[in-house]
Amino acid sequence: MFFRIPYLFIFLSLLTICQANDEVPEIFELDFITLNWDEGVIRDLNYLSDGEVKSLKIYSRGFSLPKAYRGPSPIVFFREVPADTETGVRRIPVAKCDLTSDLDEVLFIFKALDGEGEAFRVFPIPRNIENFKRGSYQVCNLSDFEIRGKVGEELFAVASNGFEVVELKDAESTSVEVKFARSDEEQSWELAYSSIWPHEPNNRMNIFILNSDNSLNPVQIRLFSEYSPR
Repeated sequence: MFFRIPYLFIFLSLLTICQANDEVPEIFELDFITLNWDEGVIRDLNYLSDGEVKSLKIYSRGFSLPKAYRGPSPIVFFREVPADTETGVRRIPVAKCDLTSDLDEVLFIFKALDGEGEAFRVFPIPRNIENFKRGSYQVCNLSDFEIRGKVGEELFAVASNGFEVVELKDAESTSVEVKFARSDEEQSWELAYSSIWPHEPNNRMNIFILNSDNSLNPVQIRLFSEYSPR
């Protein structure tokens, strides 16, 4: 009787391992838009949603139309090329992005990687359209520094790799003053950007703040406008 006990433990251990390997992966559901950080258009990129192949184009001058995704993490973007298989195609992954449960709406920014073959790094930028109303400004601080800013009369601060939505109250079509200041390692502040921007109440403005090697312009600004009829 005693010699059978080790075999029982082995059997139970193997059963536990098999059950763990058979666990169903977590399924994520989200809506996303895309942006090509480099020049040009990334055409005919594919991904799987609910087991179905979907295709998209990724633009550099504006956001793509919203797409839906339902599937496991990471989301994988791939090319389909001819192959001698039952399906007649082979899928070549060129980018992927890990997902988290807090990503219901997201902007995927694609940045080409140097090297042989096509490959992209994907940066997920959380979005929440309910909080990002028409006439608002979403500031994405992708620099290594804390940023303090002013849009119109609204003041704000954004940590490195942080996000902030700035809403202008009761603003119609007008011009607004925009200023950004950047901290340094000694926590002193210097004006990094100053300009006058046109403001349209039917637009959402997406502001990306990046590092800059230019001493006259300590940060780089990229701005993308989204028209929203309502």
